[in-house]
Amino acid sequence: MFTMIDDLVKNAFACFGRIIAHRARAVLCLLLAVLLALGCGLFNRRLESDALSLWVDETTNLIEQLSFLRDHFPSSREVSFVLRPKPNSSLLTKEAWHEVYQLHEWVRQVTYSKDGVDYRLDNICYKVLQSDPAMPCFAVTPLDCFQEGAVFVQGWGDGTGPINNTQFGDLYLSAASFRSPEWSFST
Repeated sequence: MFTMIDDLVKNAFACFGRIIAHRARAVLCLLLAVLLALGCGLFNRRLESDALSLWVDETTNLIEQLSFLRDHFPSSREVSFVLRPKPNSSLLTKEAWHEVYQLHEWVRQVTYSKDGVDYRLDNICYKVLQSDPAMPCFAVTPLDCFQEGAVFVQGWGDGTGPINNTQFGDLYLSAASFRSPEWSFST
């Protein structure tokens, strides 16, 4: 059986070699045409930076629901950003995750004052689809993989306001903490 397959492969390559030897120019022109056709795709390339397009499974209905939200509540906003490592660095380090945490803390602490009233993200995060006070205004973040993801769970464990998300805050307790001395990206 093996010798039969070996003979078939040898014969196929011998035939292929004879064709190339007798029609070298035609084969080179064909290869050049294929390479040029493939190279034309470079003109159609684009950089995708929409987090939903990059990370959300196309078989879910999340994108459809967000489209409905945008169509029916055009003044409502959502913001996405993609984390990229610094040059010659990696996101797979404790230091990088600590910087991500600090960024989230900063975003949450930004304050806008008008007419003597201070506004923060916790005050203005509006919930269109779910108005139950136990449901948070979600901020989906890579930190959700860690205990530190609770940074955006308003009022949970940080004393900044009413405990608004009691049914979600405890979910972070079972996650690993990147601050733990035992933690590494392999855990």
